[in-house]
Amino acid sequence: MKLCAYIAGDKNIIYPAIVSLLSVIKYNSELDLFLFTDSKAVNKEQTEFCKKNNINIVDLSVIDEDGRMHVFKDMQRWPKEVFYNYIIPYYLTKFSYKYAIKLDYDTLCCYKFKYEDILPNDSECLSIILKGSLNKYLNSTDLNLVQNITNLKKFNEFTSVNTGVFVINVKSYLKLDIFTYFRNIYSYIKDLNISLDQETLEQWAFGAVQCCINHKYKKLPVSYNFRPTPLVDNMNIIHVVHFSTVFKPWKEIDIDKLVKEEVKVRGFSFFKQIIFYNRWKEFANSLNFKQFNYDSAPLSDLFIYNIYAQIKRYQINTDKQRKTLLDLSSSIQGYLSLSSEFYFSPVFEPSFNYCQFKISSNNSVHYELNLFTSYVSFSIHFEKEYCNSNYPEKLCKIFPNFILEIHKNRKSVVLFKNESINNKEILIHKISEFINQTYPFLKFYI
Repeated sequence: MKLCAYIAGDKNIIYPAIVSLLSVIKYNSELDLFLFTDSKAVNKEQTEFCKKNNINIVDLSVIDEDGRMHVFKDMQRWPKEVFYNYIIPYYLTKFSYKYAIKLDYDTLCCYKFKYEDILPNDSECLSIILKGSLNKYLNSTDLNLVQNITNLKKFNEFTSVNTGVFVINVKSYLKLDIFTYFRNIYSYIKDLNISLDQETLEQWAFGAVQCCINHKYKKLPVSYNFRPTPLVDNMNIIHVVHFSTVFKPWKEIDIDKLVKEEVKVRGFSFFKQIIFYNRWKEFANSLNFKQFNYDSAPLSDLFIYNIYAQIKRYQINTDKQRKTLLDLSSSIQGYLSLSSEFYFSPVFEPSFNYCQFKISSNNSVHYELNLFTSYVSFSIHFEKEYCNSNYPEKLCKIFPNFILEIHKNRKSVVLFKNESINNKEILIHKISEFINQTYPFLKFYI
């Protein structure tokens, strides 16, 4: 049985990809290894490491000779090279590989693979992490639109996926033409300009292919794509750690950003990922790279603890802000309930620094209550397509006491900027009067 593992990406992933592939071969010497990238960007040290360890470097230009990748030329989050991962099985079939293991560059193998647990049969085609059902990530309007245009059904029966690590039955992958389905679905959804709720289009579209082949992918055990960030069951063995966030073990930790993101995205722990940084650093250090200028120093127990303590302090402060902001917004709603005109509920920023009362359907025009340590500000924001509107100027002429502020990406009509939160009754009265005065002039934005 002929097997291989591969990583594909642009020039920026070459060093960490080599670390990942060498960690794979440390525990799984039977695998052939491939690195698909811009071969002209591979330096002498990288070439020598790959040659010494039997990593085959393949230039991406030979993978798409017939131009099937054109759909992916315009990507905001990822470079186009990421999507070569899905066409590579067509290249590998030339060498009679029966199975291929695709890995992201930000992974580290920690244990020998148990193939009977991960190899997919012909009907399963793929072994991959299965997530929530496809319809979970679309609102009802977009769900109906997608189903009608693409003729895809059974969104409730099939799931989105995590594509960080997956195992391919090469013959089945080609026979079912998985790449063409994926490319078409990706293109349809992208052209419809539909926003997915907390999911990437790449992963959702790859999951939606199951609707086309009318068969579920094989469930990959979580230990083969272990992301420390979500909550999972107790782990006895970790086969592959996946550092799937913006925080990478070869980069210096931006502690302030880490703390804020940890508290902002509750239930998704960035901090837990750094617990595994030393595994990556220890292995990378053992390779003795000379030109890979990564943050090689191991993290001390005290350093990790201090980050945790900082997170908890920030969380306590955020919880206090949350209570204050909820109390203020609830009082505003109560005051406004006397008027039958205003129906909108507040939308809270995850760290509870502010909340918005939506006016336009897409929230480009909204009231905004900002909370600071001991004072608040309240204003109307005109953003996105309304950023260049002259309506804020008109409002300030009608109400001379209001303040006009012009920023790069928005205009604001400000009621006050530093009102004390100590006198809540006066504060709520001012805000509610401001809304009652201005809302009749803004209703046409609804």
